[in-house]
Amino acid sequence: KQWYQRRVAITAGIARFGDEVVKQCDGTAMGPHHACSYADIAADLALDQKVMDENVNPFYSHVDDWSRFRDDIMCMWKGSVDELLAFNTWINNLHPRLKFTMEYSESTIVFLDLRLTKGGPMVLTQM
Repeated sequence: KQWYQRRVAITAGIARFGDEVVKQCDGTAMGPHHACSYADIAADLALDQKVMDENVNPFYSHVDDWSRFRDDIMCMWKGSVDELLAFNTWINNLHPRLKFTMEYSESTIVFLDLRLTKGGPMVLTQM
């Protein structure tokens, strides 16, 4: 019985908010405890696997590192700025409901409240 209840809740998009039970008709509600896991799986399937597949990603050779935590992504880029902008357009066309903004710098970037700065052959970090 437990498995059936969980399966219905997952496939039917049913969630409880206080005393009210609602049905999510599209996507997944971000309130339930399992929502972050769903979002991680969806992002992996819709984005990460495609970015890291040299047969799918025309910019694969320029991606030096791809790190994602939930909806925050850091990419170390080996191509030109024009290629980076084209890559951002490409990832924004991978899925109709996933849209990305981009900040880039040749010297310093902030990822998850951590400032990363190029320091010669090293990366300097600051909280």
